[in-house]
Order: sequence, then C-alpha cells, then structure tokens
Amino acid sequence: MSASSEPIFLIYVRDKEANEEGKRYGCRRLQSGVEPFDRSIGEWEHLFSVGECLTVAPRIREALAAYKAKENAPGGQEPASAPDKDPEDVEEEDDEGKPKKKKSPKESAILLGLASEIGDIYAFRDQRGDPYVRVTMNGTPFIVRLSKKDPGEFGDILTKMSLDYGDYIPKESAIKEVVRALRAEALHGENVHPLFNRVAEYDGSFMYYLSDQGRRVIAINPNIPNGWHILGDAPILFKHYPHMLPQDEPKVSDGTYLDKFVDSLNLSKDGKLMYKINLATDLIPEIAHAGMSFDGPNGSTKSTLIWAEKMLIDPSSIDLMPPFKDRKELHRAMDRHYIMPIDNVSHITLDMSDDLARGITGITIPTRGLYTDDDDFIRKFKCIVRLNGISQEVKQSDLLSRLLLESVPELDKSKMRNESDVKAEILAWRPYILGELLTVVSKAMTIKPTLKVTAKPRMSDWYTWAMAASVAMGIKQEDFVKLYGGYEEKQHSEAVNQSMIAPLIKEASRETLSMDCCTGFYGTNEELLKWLVNRAKDLSLKTKTVEWPEDPSTLGKMLKRLRKDLRTQDVEVVLEYRHEQLTRISCFENDPRIKSRHYGRKDRIKVILSTADYKEFFGGTGAGTVEHVNRLDSFQEPDTSLEQQEQENSNSA
Repeated sequence: MSASSEPIFLIYVRDKEANEEGKRYGCRRLQSGVEPFDRSIGEWEHLFSVGECLTVAPRIREALAAYKAKENAPGGQEPASAPDKDPEDVEEEDDEGKPKKKKSPKESAILLGLASEIGDIYAFRDQRGDPYVRVTMNGTPFIVRLSKKDPGEFGDILTKMSLDYGDYIPKESAIKEVVRALRAEALHGENVHPLFNRVAEYDGSFMYYLSDQGRRVIAINPNIPNGWHILGDAPILFKHYPHMLPQDEPKVSDGTYLDKFVDSLNLSKDGKLMYKINLATDLIPEIAHAGMSFDGPNGSTKSTLIWAEKMLIDPSSIDLMPPFKDRKELHRAMDRHYIMPIDNVSHITLDMSDDLARGITGITIPTRGLYTDDDDFIRKFKCIVRLNGISQEVKQSDLLSRLLLESVPELDKSKMRNESDVKAEILAWRPYILGELLTVVSKAMTIKPTLKVTAKPRMSDWYTWAMAASVAMGIKQEDFVKLYGGYEEKQHSEAVNQSMIAPLIKEASRETLSMDCCTGFYGTNEELLKWLVNRAKDLSLKTKTVEWPEDPSTLGKMLKRLRKDLRTQDVEVVLEYRHEQLTRISCFENDPRIKSRHYGRKDRIKVILSTADYKEFFGGTGAGTVEHVNRLDSFQEPDTSLEQQEQENSNSA
C-alpha cells in the first residue's frame, strides 16, 4: 500500500493529560497506510495510550493493527490476517449491560481544536476593551477583531484552515460558536494589549509597522547599531487593515536620497525644509502632529506632494481621498489611516473643520455598534492631516492653528515630467529614504532631552520633536525657530482674512465708536453685533451665512476664537469684564459716553482697543488699571447675613 495512493485523514484526539492542564482539543494530521508508519508510529502509540481517539478512519485502525502484529510476529513475518476487531472498537456497556452510545465531539469544539493547534490562537482585548484574536495561518500572524454578530475575517480564516487540513467547509453555526467562546475569553480574560496604527512606543523604542506578509516591525532606538533594526518576532502592537500595502524593507544608504527627493519637489526653500522635517516627525508615535495644507494653481504638483508623503510613510491602496460629506465616513477613515491625504478641497464645512481639528489632536468617539442593540463601538484616533486645493479653504481658527500653510508656486513648464515617471522614481528611492528617516529619528531621540525650548507654541510636542529632528538633520535650533515663526504668522493672518467679522473688528478698534477717551469700542455683545450688522450693510456684505454670528452669544464665541489672531494684527479684545470694574479705571470713569449709558453693575462688557491703547490702560499695575481693580475686587467683606449670624450664635452657645 503506497503512501501516494492513500488519502489524508484528520485525527482529533482529546488528550487526558492536556485536559488536566485546562487546554482544549488538540489535533494531529497523520497519513494512513503501512509504509508511512515508520515515521509516525511513536506518535500513534502515544495517542492510543494517553488519549481517547475521537475520530479515526477504520482503514487506519486496521493498518495500525497489522503493523503491530507484524512487529510482534516471530521472525518479523507478517501474520496471516489482521485481527478481526480492534480493541478500540469494543463497545462499552452501561450498568444494565446495554452498549453505551459514544458521544461525538461538537463541530465547534473540533474547529476550535484545529485553530488552537494549527493557528496558535491567542485571545485578548485592546485598550478600548474590544475583543481580538491573534491567529497564524501559513506563517502569517493575523490580528483580527471578533465581532459580536458577524464572524468576519476570522470566520474566513477558520474556513480556510478547515479546507486545507480537513477538506470540509464548517457550518456557520459552528464558526459563530467558536467566535463566541473566544470573545468571552478575550473580554473576561487577563490578556490586554494596546493596538496602534503604523507607529507605537514599546519597551523604550519607537516601533514602525511594515505591514508586509510577515507583519514585521522595525524598532527605532539610538542604542541599536544604525539606530534601527527589523524584529524577527514582533510583539502584539499593530492593527492591519485591508487597504495597507507592504512597505519596502529600509536600506542603509549614503545619506543623499532624502535630500535628492526633497530638492525635486515644487516648493519654496522654506517649504522644502518643513516638508523634510515633517517626514521625520511622521515616525514619532503618540503625539499630535501638525497638519499641512497646500494651495496653488492647477498643475503645480499639489496632489503629488501629499501622495508622496502617504506612500513613503503609510503606503496604502487608498493613496488619495476626496473631501468627506458624511461625518461617520470621515471618522472611519481617520481611525483606519495614519496619514489622511485629502485631495482637491474646494469647501470645508464647519463640521468637517471641527472633526479634522479633533482628529489632529486626538479624540475618542463612542457610537452604537448596531441598531439592534445598545452596545457601544469606540473609535479612538489621532492622525496626520494633509490637505490641498487651488485656494486656501480652511476658515475656522481651531483648525488653522493646527495647520502649516504652504503656497505651491506655478510649475515651470520646462520642469514638467510624466506623473508615472515621477511616482516610479519616488517608489524606487523609498527604501533608502525610509532608512535615512529612521536614522534621523534615532538621533532625534538622543537630541530631544538636551534641547532648551523657552517658548512653546500650540502643538508643543510636535514642535519639540520637529526641533530635535531638524538639529539631527544639521539645521541650527534658532533657524528652526525662525522657520516655524513664519508659518505661525501665516496661521494668524489667514484666520483674520478668512473671517467675516475680523476685518470689521479691526476697524472698530481704530475708530471712535463709543468712547471719548480713546479710539475703540466699549459695550455689550448686543451693541457690538448691532454695530457690525449696520457696518456690513454699508459695505454690502452678505450676512445670511454660517460665518456670520446669528446672535450675541455666537458673536462672543467667535471673538474668543479670534482673539489670539487679532492680537497679531495689533487689535486687543478684552473679554468679560463687569461694568463696575471697568468704570473704576481712570480712562473710562470720566468718559461721558459711557456715563450716559445705563449699564447694570454686573453687565458683561467687551472692550476693543488698539494694542497701544491696551498697553496704556490695561497693561500697567498702578492705580486705575485693570490689575489694580482686580486686586481691590479680590477683597471680600465679612458675611453679615442672617444665616451667618445664627450659625455664629449657635457655635457660641
């Protein structure tokens, strides 16, 4: 009986010794026939001696019995015939002498045993409390989320294993039972592993996910030769999404590929420098990264700029994205992509602006998983936002303060190249560019603790790491401070230019609107809104838009957002002082216009002044300034209320 003519059977064994250790079903794949037993007879004898054979073909029993009989026969002669009945086939009897019915294992138990033995399954939950399982198939470790209703990807993996090792398709009910058992173990067991997207910090090193077939990870650490190396046995750290493409294995180069790539970009000198620094900081985990928005004419390679960064750091089959109209789809994309390259933005709604700002800083959004139950599904993400468009469409100061604005010049026709050639060249350089960026980050990890940063702007974590990366690239620290200062001025200028009310507020600070003592405005939100509406009519401005304040409360919120931006335009907005405080300042106390109004003592007043007037009346510490008034107001007279007197009398008694 030749091995090639024999079918392959799947043998399921319930190991009594393993059961005592709390393990589940084990399984073995053995080949029937006489000749192959020379290789596997020891394992067979072990299975029959310590375990209970649950599923085995009769032909294998007969072959094994014949082999044993041949081994025990005198002179090694083959016996005339095999035993009529294998001892394992003898039916047990109950107390009444009736044969017992053998219980066959459930299909779900066999399927779970197959996955445990072949796939080395490991159930755990992540930092959000979501259940996951790690399963290995064909040498590739998969980390799969266990859904409550749909087996999903894990069900597909179980089906593939059953086809490969058992030649059958498992029932859906059996797959669901396996998923249910693993979910229970993940949710209520002790195994917890935080999961990340593309980059993470682990055991003193920065980790970068290659998303290749072997699910390999790069460890970045200055104590490692060259500053980085690829781990053979990666820890449980990263999610893998279907859109992810395999990253090239980085290579050590002569250190010229990154500069050669950046020099080929259609950007200004400062733009190239900031783009290069951003590539390095993209590899820094767990910080809020500054976003970047490119604007420029058609054909100025705006799309290529954000495509290149996406494919160099976060390669994906979705290399460019359209502007999102559905907020849920935007949340889903930001949860699954480390870099968000949004292409050809012509309009940004208020909701989209707020969501992008939250996505840059990091946010957790709980949503209902299914409409048939009340379970929560939590999205927690922090991503890198890249935008481009013909014009700058970001208007909200919350998002503008998180973006670096870059105007792309018109491309010289003599420098135009085929897009396919440009992209092929970038992908060919990618292994060397990545290797150089990893080295820069490892150096920055050593440089960062030595930096002395006197004034940190918004996005301070990114700012400090960007400074460290620039020093690692050979840029002086003061040059980086000057470089970022230019981008900060663009942020404030754009916030004022994009606002409908900011130019009018600037005008209000330079005219004698309601005060004789100095130019500027003194009054409530209602009075300021009334003046703005009248001034908008004079200028024929449309006020029926979402950018225009619909009521005094909305105006107050807008002024709070614009206050820092207006300060860069020499305009100071003093918020939320009480009338009784301000009238005790020497300037306002003698102003007849202010005296003629009948404000209440507690009325909230807005004061809009030029920076020079603000410093004169609000910046000092002498008598008649706001600081002096605040010190007077901090003094509290004793409480002489009836309740206080009664309490004192009671204590005395």
